Amino acid sequence: GCPMRQSIVAKAAFWLLIVAIVIFSIFPFYYAIISSFRSGSALFSTSILPDAFDSANYVSVFVGQPFARNIANSVFVAVAVVALSLFLGVTAAYALGRVSFRGRGLLLITILSVSMFPQVAVLSGMFELVRALGIYNSLWSLILSNMILTLPFTVWVLTTFMRELPKELEEAAFVDGASPWVVVSKIF
Repeated sequence: GCPMRQSIVAKAAFWLLIVAIVIFSIFPFYYAIISSFRSGSALFSTSILPDAFDSANYVSVFVGQPFARNIANSVFVAVAVVALSLFLGVTAAYALGRVSFRGRGLLLITILSVSMFPQVAVLSGMFELVRALGIYNSLWSLILSNMILTLPFTVWVLTTFMRELPKELEEAAFVDGASPWVVVSKIF
């Protein structure tokens, strides 16, 4: 009797804690959505349940602003940055993780040091680079800037990943006639 009751109480307490954490995590999103349907002085209302749904805010965002184009630009920039960072990061990580050469350790420490720089510290240099390339005020400048800021961390993480993979996989692929690019793209 007693251990079973303790088990039921423990499970109930655990699930109550889970429900409380979920409500605590989701409530800000819920409140933001409810607030987005309010306008005027109703925005200052603190009621948790919606009084009425007014879609005027959404209409003004999509009709009065180029919101859809801005979202499409953001998606384009995000996809381009991820694709370029992965391509450059995987190839660099393969070289740094699998190929032995002089200065590899120093280069890895330099990459780690660059990733620890505050982003504000490289802002003026990045601006000069964007201006020199003639891509100021374009999506390409955003792609280049984000890639410059994410690439060192990507290379560092992928280099660690490449080092931990068994060398036998790579050697077996080379024995089967795979080129280094096939090993990088298909095996790793």
